[in-house]
Amino acid sequence: EVDKPLNLAFNRDNILKALFAGKGQPAVIFPSSTLSIGYPKDLKPYPYDPAEDKKLLVQAGYPNGFDIRLYAFPISGFNGHKDLAEAIAGYWEANGVKTTIILTDLGAIRPKYVAEPPHPDILGQAMMFATTGRLNGSDDLSIFWHYTPKGNQRMAAKGEIDVQMER
Repeated sequence: EVDKPLNLAFNRDNILKALFAGKGQPAVIFPSSTLSIGYPKDLKPYPYDPAEDKKLLVQAGYPNGFDIRLYAFPISGFNGHKDLAEAIAGYWEANGVKTTIILTDLGAIRPKYVAEPPHPDILGQAMMFATTGRLNGSDDLSIFWHYTPKGNQRMAAKGEIDVQMER
C-alpha cells in the first residue's frame, strides 16, 4: 500500500508557507476540513518523513519508485491547484515516484470518480483539490461518497492519495 508513504513524502508546513503565505492549515481527512460537521478534532496531518516514506516504498515492493498520475482540480474558485500539484510532485519525484500532473476541473473528473465501478483512468492514481475553507455538510460530500441501501461507501481506489490544503 502506497498511500501512507506518499503522504509522508511531502512537507505540508513548507508548502503552506511557500504557496499560501503561511495562512491556513493542512487538511487531514479528504475531503472534509476542520469546518466540517463531525470532523475529529484530535487528528493531525501526516508528518514530513522522507526516510520513512522511502522505507515504506521499499517494503511495498517499489524500491525504485513507480509512475503515478496526479489529477488536480480547483473547488470554490481557488486557482492554486497547479502550484500545489507541482509542489507535491516535486517531493514525490525526489523519492523516485514519477508523477504526471493532469490539470482538470470538477466537471470533468466527477463522472470518472462516481462511476460504478470507478473509471479505469483514476484507479490506483492520486487526486488532490485546492479549496477555500467552508462549512461542509452532507451535500458537499456527495461528490465523494456514494449512497447505497447498505450505507455510504467511499468512492476511492485503493492507493489513492488524500491531499487537500485548506486556505
